[in-house]
Amino acid sequence: MPAVRDSVVVDKSLLIADLFRSGSKATLFCRPRRFGKSLNLSMLHCYFEIAPSDSPAEAPDDDVFASMAIWDEDAVAFRKHHRAYPVVHLSFNNTKAQTWSEGRRSIEENIVGEHLRHGYLAESAALSAEERALFSRIAGSHGEDQLPTNSLLLLSRLLFQHHGQRAVILIDEYDAPVMSASANHYYREAVTFMKMRATIPPTMLRCRTTPASGGPCASPTPRSASCTARRSSSASPPSP
Repeated sequence: MPAVRDSVVVDKSLLIADLFRSGSKATLFCRPRRFGKSLNLSMLHCYFEIAPSDSPAEAPDDDVFASMAIWDEDAVAFRKHHRAYPVVHLSFNNTKAQTWSEGRRSIEENIVGEHLRHGYLAESAALSAEERALFSRIAGSHGEDQLPTNSLLLLSRLLFQHHGQRAVILIDEYDAPVMSASANHYYREAVTFMKMRATIPPTMLRCRTTPASGGPCASPTPRSASCTARRSSSASPPSP
């Protein structure tokens, strides 16, 4: 890596290899505060997300990961997964609220924001007219209209249709709205809402990597754990 003065650079990129080698369908990072969970999710996001079609081509050696350990790990076995998949990345850090109406609006705004980040789907020829209209309705709601059930599943499915690759799902601070709901007496409403609109059904876990898709199965969001630390979930990539 380039020389850095008066700082220490810690290369955590081999976490990517660890995820591949684990074979897990979903991974839960449960660590104390300030252990770098959000930073690791950002790294996974940058590594996996397929580049927008209108972005300028970047020489492989100019990529930030070219100077990291993951680039040459295991005889470059992991390079084929670099910028190869659509990514859904949500953070619920800002969804703590005193009332359920405020909490629900914050969660929905996060989901809508991720739809807006993939706004190109509104014009995707790979989607039907009805699917494009539904996507546009969600993306244009600004969290003001009730979102369809399984909004996260819908987004991951549309991304698969457009890219031909299964989406990597990254969720940070998944427990934040639930903990806030428990403290402010709207726990049941929040948990029901999260199950309906911010989870991947268990049936999605039965998918397998195929030559046609090459991508990872969509991940479920994590269930509660005996841990008070922030929770982060990522879909497990296919074997290299």
